[in-house]
Amino acid sequence: LARSGESFGDLYDVQRLEVLRGPQGTLFGKNASAGVINVVSKMPGDTLGGQIEVSAFEDEEYKVKASIDAPLGDTLKTRLTAFGGKFDGNVTNVANGKTLNGYDRWGVRGIAVWDASEALRLTFIGDYRNAADNCCTQIIGQAPTGANGAALISVLRGVQYGLDSRTVAHNRTTQTKETSWGGSVQADYSLGDFVLTAITAYRGWDNNEIREGDWLPRAGAYVGAAFNQVHDGGPQES
Repeated sequence: LARSGESFGDLYDVQRLEVLRGPQGTLFGKNASAGVINVVSKMPGDTLGGQIEVSAFEDEEYKVKASIDAPLGDTLKTRLTAFGGKFDGNVTNVANGKTLNGYDRWGVRGIAVWDASEALRLTFIGDYRNAADNCCTQIIGQAPTGANGAALISVLRGVQYGLDSRTVAHNRTTQTKETSWGGSVQADYSLGDFVLTAITAYRGWDNNEIREGDWLPRAGAYVGAAFNQVHDGGPQES
């Protein structure tokens, strides 16, 4: 995962995590001077089988994960995993009645291990993930004060204030739209007491951050002027 934002994706089908102190450039490339967090996947099993996990939480949050191992002969083993999650959120936008700070995510991942010969093993991995998060909406901890306080409070009609507040008044939904995918082929060739490994891989990550920057349901009209709204959009591709 080349970008730190990708680490917010759900970790699934994980056998173990390795935290390796830096530098690790010899084995993991030039971007590993500070070390590596190595996520090791579960490999396909030798027999047909699978597992499913369904979780339900308060405020109607649900997650499901399912995996199946399917050997396709003596030399080819496969594993397919799918996951999904949905949460409406816990903050109410009084401007339109919608619920914010939720998410809707799903993804699939497949692994195939082929023993092409006694000396050569090929491992193929492919994955795809899609996430739409209307997060993270910021509440107002303290009622506006000062010269513009009364005008702002009138614009924010219906909003509660304080750390326990779960209401906002926005005309722009703060959200993250993200798509991540990748594929790799690993060849392990036995040379007596040694193994020569070659890995070829490609990853793509499209991320679009949209932010409600002024926390208002419309342009602020106070102090005798109408101020432009502060709305941000930041697409990233890698």
